[in-house]
Amino acid sequence: MPRRMFGQSWTAKTSVELAVGSSDVHLSVWADCRGAWGNLTWPEHPGSGDYLSELPANAVLFEDRLEGSAASWELKGLWHRAQNSSCVALPAESGNGALYFGNEGYCDFYNRQSCYQGVGWATTPPIAGVKKGAKLSFDSYRDLGAYDATWVEFFLAGRGTSAASDDRPRVWIQRDVQPTDKSWQHVEVELPYAWFYGMPVQIRFVADTRSGWEKRDHKGWVVDNVRLSL
Repeated sequence: MPRRMFGQSWTAKTSVELAVGSSDVHLSVWADCRGAWGNLTWPEHPGSGDYLSELPANAVLFEDRLEGSAASWELKGLWHRAQNSSCVALPAESGNGALYFGNEGYCDFYNRQSCYQGVGWATTPPIAGVKKGAKLSFDSYRDLGAYDATWVEFFLAGRGTSAASDDRPRVWIQRDVQPTDKSWQHVEVELPYAWFYGMPVQIRFVADTRSGWEKRDHKGWVVDNVRLSL
């Protein structure tokens, strides 16, 4: 008969004697946090101890310089991993790989299967250990047309099934009213919300292209050196 213990503190070591003889032991540990979405009562991080310790300041939670495979990313639309691309020269310190929203063969982001509005996104794998104030940095090269928008959003892992939703927090956004970069920019932003404490999140780079034939005259969006740290 499984033995369940409720009300145990998760900030301290707990020892329990089990008289099991020669039987196999199966141990499950979980936290039941009722009243989620803003009413969570656990601390930012469990206290230090034998099993759990707070992550140190400046700890790197996720980093991808995109020199290897991007298989762990979810890539939709024109997003793909570009290697030694002839469309956009990468900074010397960035190596040869990056994520590119565009067409390698034409160096534009015109969707030749449909000239209508297109949305594409590149999503990281789940990232654990995130807390309010975590710092996201990446290198960005934008060459887009009128009415196009690019942004970065985050959400609880596994809950970002569609890029069309407006209810996910956006931590960085560039619209057509802002001048397109056409040069490499280093971007640093903070994750300003607290409701995801203790839960893995994912970061998503979204390109929403609304211009028409202008897609043929612009290279698209390139992202490199993605890093999330405390």
